[in-house]
Amino acid sequence: MKAHQPMDPTADASLRGERGFSLVELTVGIVFFAFGTLGMAAMTAGLQRQTTLAALKTERNAALISAVEEVRSFDFDSLAAGGHTAGQFAVNWTVQANGRYVKDVQIVTAGPGLKFGSSGAYVDMAVIDTVDYQVIRP
Repeated sequence: MKAHQPMDPTADASLRGERGFSLVELTVGIVFFAFGTLGMAAMTAGLQRQTTLAALKTERNAALISAVEEVRSFDFDSLAAGGHTAGQFAVNWTVQANGRYVKDVQIVTAGPGLKFGSSGAYVDMAVIDTVDYQVIRP
């Protein structure tokens, strides 16, 4: 039986210059892969922040809508100031007569929300929103 001899790369013309990747090519490939991975990680963190902010805005709007629905459920003559808690938001409203047929309702929502400062947007735990609403006598 004949022992296996290592193949001489110069023996076959088709193998010349085909010895794999050079160190420079490998380094460039790793650098591109690293930048791509870091970019995806940064994008993921940004998407997570946007998702959290969207959920906070949705919860705040749901608290406001529940207050508007509660105000609308009252009879015109029995409509008075009130309030309730919706999740992590305190919602209060005041009522003021504006003639015989209209009542002005001011709804105030307090709780966590988005604020804008000199360094950009951030979440503050004590944001107050005010909405004015009118109820007309049927």
